[in-house]
Amino acid sequence: MTSGEPVPMIPALHQAARRGRDGRFARLLVEFGARGDQDYNGHGAYALARIMGNRDFATALEELGLASPLTPLEQTLADCANGAPHPSPIPPGTALTAEAALLPVRLAGDDTRLDHLKALLAAGLPFTVVDEMELHPLHIALWQGQVETVTWLLRLNPDLTHLNAYGGDALGTLMHGADNAPKMAQQDHVACLKLLRAAGVPFRAEEMQGTGSEEMLAALEDWQASRAMEGGG
Repeated sequence: MTSGEPVPMIPALHQAARRGRDGRFARLLVEFGARGDQDYNGHGAYALARIMGNRDFATALEELGLASPLTPLEQTLADCANGAPHPSPIPPGTALTAEAALLPVRLAGDDTRLDHLKALLAAGLPFTVVDEMELHPLHIALWQGQVETVTWLLRLNPDLTHLNAYGGDALGTLMHGADNAPKMAQQDHVACLKLLRAAGVPFRAEEMQGTGSEEMLAALEDWQASRAMEGGG
């Protein structure tokens, strides 16, 4: 890595489970030597598949004899992934694994996982968590342009001035995502910009110079014109 930091080594089954791959990948990886008895960030591959809501992958591991009993924490997280509207709360003082603590960040970039994210926070996972790059859930949702998730997260009064490891705040992360995020369903960076504007994020003229999106530029120009009419310059 250009930063000089070592590349994190994630076991193949864990990575496939986290990325939403189906049971075919589990069988193929095991066929070519992937181990099902390794832990990563506090969980085995089977448990990670369950807490990520990847039931097809978990079923394949069960059929391969690689299932393992879930801990009470893993069971609660699996219930959240399965859409339990009122999951059992995580007991106060429970030591969260690294992966469990990061679940809100892992899920925030996909509007289809919003119910899962809501269930996790209802169960007691902290909302203020940041990942390895100091990105918190709102940053992830903004970068991917996920309108429903951004709308909901803004109701939790996140820190809009928080800087991630790349030096981006909420607005900067959104603008970078508008130019660079891979295309996804329900993606609308312009709508997210309007949400940030309504939330009180200050206008920055320099963002107009850096965007490669004509739609974002038009939205920024509209914002600038509205400020001028209101006497904001």
